[in-house]
Parts: sequence; structure tokens; C-alpha cells
Amino acid sequence: MGNKNLSNVKSKVKPPRLDGAKVGLFSTRTPHRPNAIGLSVAKVEGLDEKGALILSGIDLLDGTPILDVKPYVREYDSLPEAVTAEWIQTPKVESFKRVEWNPSALDTLNGYSNQLDLYAGNPKALQNAIEQVVHLDIRTVHERQNKSGNVPDLSHAFRIDNLLVEFVVEGDVATIKKIRHANAPKGQK
Repeated sequence: MGNKNLSNVKSKVKPPRLDGAKVGLFSTRTPHRPNAIGLSVAKVEGLDEKGALILSGIDLLDGTPILDVKPYVREYDSLPEAVTAEWIQTPKVESFKRVEWNPSALDTLNGYSNQLDLYAGNPKALQNAIEQVVHLDIRTVHERQNKSGNVPDLSHAFRIDNLLVEFVVEGDVATIKKIRHANAPKGQK
């Protein structure tokens, strides 16, 4: 378990919200860590037919092993006096003014309604989650620096549930162009 090649792990990372500023990797939520151990609050939804836990709201990448599950105890686990770092409260990167959908991308999303894992049968909730992610401008500093337009119609992508979402940016508007199943070949929906 863990990152097998520790020589590639950098002690400082550049979160997209900081527009190129570096911070220590353990002060971020980067998946690029020297080990695969993390801590996340999750909701226990139940058990599947094999007796495995079904969790939601968890901050993990696919394939991350779950080593332990503990009950949430408000008196011990809630820290009302905790302080959030200023760089998290006040990101340097502006959110987009608007997020738009290519009509065919929205149709594709609705067509996947019954093939989703986390958002099964609830494409409206997934549409809302996609819009929230895109609105925050998750592009890397290098992608944002394409302001001169030297790569016209530069497409950006991220995975949510079992879908790959592609979007483009023009000014302060992001447009969701394509949705496809994450396991589908690039040219296929």
C-alpha cells in the first residue's frame, strides 16, 4: 500500500485555488501523497448483498482501501474552535461567473441516469455537483495561463461518479461540452 516510488513525491504542491503558490502537501487534499492513508468523514448507507459497507460523502479516490471505520461522536470529533487556513478561506482564483451546458452534454448526462454509482437515478443531483465543481475553476495554473489563446478551445476534464466531464472556458464562462462514461474509448459516448 502507498506510493511505491517516493522519489516522485514533492513536499510542496500547487493547489489550483492558489494560482501557482506552493504549500506543504499535507496542508492540502492532494491525492499525490507518500502513502495511501487518509482520513475522511463518511455516511454509512448500509450493507451490500455481500456484507460490504456502502459509504457516501467520502473524500477518496476509486480503489483507496478503507482501513478502519469509527462512529462519529460529536463531542469528540467536532472541533468548533478549529481554525481554517486563510488560503483555503480566500482562494486566489476567482470562480467562473457562469457555467453553461452544451445541450447534447445534458442529454448524455440524463441518458446515463441508470448507469451511475453514486448518483444512481438522480441525474439532477449529479448535474448540480458537476456545476459546483466546474464553477470553482479546478484548472491547473498552467491551464489557466492559456489566456493568450495559444491553444484554442482547450478542453479540460475531470471524473465524477463513473463519468468523464469535459469543459471549455471562454472569459469568465465555463461550458460543459461532453459527458462520456469514464471507461468508454475517447471517441465514444
